[in-house]
Amino acid sequence: MNDAGPAMRIWPLVGLMLIVGVVGLILLPLNDQTVLWRTLTFALSAAIIAIPIAMLAAVCLNRGAWLRNGLLLSLIALAIMPPYINVSCWDSAFGKLGWLTSAQGQILQPLLSGWSAAVWVHAIGLIPQFTLLFYLALETTRTFEEQAQLDLPSVVIFFHITLRRLLPMVLLCVLWAVIVCSREIAVTDLYQIGTLAEQIYLGYSLGQVNALATNWSPEEIRAAGSIGFFPRLIQFLFLVTVSFAFFQMLAGFSKDSSSTLNNVRGFLPSSSSNSLGHAFVVAAILLLLVAVPVFNLIYQAGTSVASIDGQPTQQWAFTNLCRSILKSASDFQNAFLWSALIALTSSSLIIVSSVIVCFCAKSSSIARWLLILLTALFAALSGPDIGSGLTTFFAQSQNRVLLWFYDCTIGPAVIANLVFCWPMAALVVWFAISQTTNDQMENAQLEQVGRFTRMVEFGFRQHWRLFLGIWLLATAICFSELSASQMVLPPGIETVPQVTLGKLHAGVNETTAALSLLTIGLVVAIAMAAWIICKRAIRLQRTG
Repeated sequence: MNDAGPAMRIWPLVGLMLIVGVVGLILLPLNDQTVLWRTLTFALSAAIIAIPIAMLAAVCLNRGAWLRNGLLLSLIALAIMPPYINVSCWDSAFGKLGWLTSAQGQILQPLLSGWSAAVWVHAIGLIPQFTLLFYLALETTRTFEEQAQLDLPSVVIFFHITLRRLLPMVLLCVLWAVIVCSREIAVTDLYQIGTLAEQIYLGYSLGQVNALATNWSPEEIRAAGSIGFFPRLIQFLFLVTVSFAFFQMLAGFSKDSSSTLNNVRGFLPSSSSNSLGHAFVVAAILLLLVAVPVFNLIYQAGTSVASIDGQPTQQWAFTNLCRSILKSASDFQNAFLWSALIALTSSSLIIVSSVIVCFCAKSSSIARWLLILLTALFAALSGPDIGSGLTTFFAQSQNRVLLWFYDCTIGPAVIANLVFCWPMAALVVWFAISQTTNDQMENAQLEQVGRFTRMVEFGFRQHWRLFLGIWLLATAICFSELSASQMVLPPGIETVPQVTLGKLHAGVNETTAALSLLTIGLVVAIAMAAWIICKRAIRLQRTG
């Protein structure tokens, strides 16, 4: 496949996207223009930081560097880690009440806050996702690089072959950054960055008791309340175009099922390179993404204040760490149970629905375009859009059953989770479905096997191990979802994301740090189980 093919096919969509954005900015009032421009600038700033680091990490993975499997597993777990956990990891050192902030003697004056903190946290969250995308793209360049190694030095190969073939994926990453940063509100709410999604949520929160941060300025509050339908429509159309371009381009990279299966060979154990440079880069990335954040949480969770010679002094002890973790697990037991119930229900619905839709898309070009369009529409909806839309729908209903469903069940939260998390899960399901060859589908059709039977055989039964791993990953994503579901939770029900976000507003103390460690442990355990299941499924497909 021509490396420029996927990029060339979406250039008309990119042009349309720019036209929609420019026309929208011209027609909107100045305040709305500012909000939309801030949203776009925020996403691009995070992408500029994340892309170079992700590219280096992907090159090291592709070369089979030392600690390669450990880095790959860490990236998979970090790719599904919720943004508010990244906030907790860095605020536990640099934010209010952070151990490094306290060491400077300014416990309520964070060392990292506002715009720079929000961009950094989002960039850290995007690095694992970008790395996995670059890694899959690099697998397609391996043949060209191996041929060039006979005549050219490695530096020339990187700049003239590898980097050039990665340019379409750079565009893909920029589009994904725009989608992610425009949809979620946890980071922007904590650092008070007035993106459109955050302004919508802030306007919704004006009528909620204790839901509004106390240090928003009156001008920002009035701006949030005045966000109207037209700027939201402009962003929605813009994100639909961005998402459609992203998913169409990604589909171009995995169009051929045989090349797609070959692309995942790197996910299986392979020999490691002894390159000192690669090993140094892998160690530095693991230090940045894993060691430092986890150390911050462990140190904060195990720190207590004791009086020594009449002076309050911070002391760390392992017993304090264990006590904080056990106390958080006990105090927020119900939150973990509710989050798990919502996550299991949502992920099951996501997998079943996405398998059905992706199977239809496999056998029909029209259904494939509908799949991309549906995924783009869901990806264009921010968390507050989904939550406020469900609230409006159920609140205006005169049906007692619908009102009971909204007020007394977790159904709306499940629906919000399904819509918000469906795009990412559908991408992975489509990758699995695409492994079914067209010959198998055509032979079954010639033998007059019914559509339902074909869907059960090729959609579920043939890939059930892979779908089990995907279901686990979807469960972890749904467990941590915050932006959409927290607006539709019934009274008396709290989830782990909701509790954590509420505590993060006051700073990261030992309880918040312990709660974050528990969430990290749960997500990592799920990611490891999914890794083992998916790797075994891929190996069986290759050998079978």
